[in-house]
Amino acid sequence: MVQMMTIAELRHDYAYRSLMVAESTETDHEYLYGTLPRLFTYDTPIGANWRPLHVAYAITEPCSDPESCEYGLPPAEPPEEDLPCGDFPSLGCILVFTKRAFDVLHSLISPFVEFLPLQSNEGEFVAFKVLRFVDALDCNKSDIEWFPRLKSDPPDEPRVARQIRKYVFDDAKVANEIIFRLPQSPLSNGKVFVTERFIQTVRDYGLKGFRFTQVWPPIDLRQKFLEKRLRKRRKR
Repeated sequence: MVQMMTIAELRHDYAYRSLMVAESTETDHEYLYGTLPRLFTYDTPIGANWRPLHVAYAITEPCSDPESCEYGLPPAEPPEEDLPCGDFPSLGCILVFTKRAFDVLHSLISPFVEFLPLQSNEGEFVAFKVLRFVDALDCNKSDIEWFPRLKSDPPDEPRVARQIRKYVFDDAKVANEIIFRLPQSPLSNGKVFVTERFIQTVRDYGLKGFRFTQVWPPIDLRQKFLEKRLRKRRKR
């Protein structure tokens, strides 16, 4: 019997500072919002087309008139410059490690990702693209909202998920995985999944800025609530 592998979605912890492109021209804008999302979509290396970006920590200026802010919302509090720096800073669709995270995780995930250089005056950062796609999702048991098929789509072309509300994995197919994406979600914002070895390594070395949202096995929300309530009682 195959033991169930813990799988979590890899996310940024926004309690830590984000990155931004420090030098932005009209050409940079097209590269960032036109070219890069396409390059990061599928499982092909992009090193030949990669242009190292110059990045810096983001700074959020206070908004005196919330109605005039983008989307009519004030910036998150506290401002970015008041947040600590983590090891996995957000940079849009681009995944980034600090040098510390790179040194810790490089040997673990290098067979499954492509590392890409970045430039910065505020530290050493390395971008990476996940090249490993694993067809481990049980589509019949998962709760998936699919994009509609077009008449022009080849009949053998895999379906693409608009949203996956519930994940059910084939444990045998993920037993030896560390970091991967799903072929059902290949878009530039496709989610990245990690397993226990990655999660434990991050925790063992005290890396900051990572969030792991468990998607498999399913979490018993009632049991999780009861455990949280019990912990609060013990602290009193």
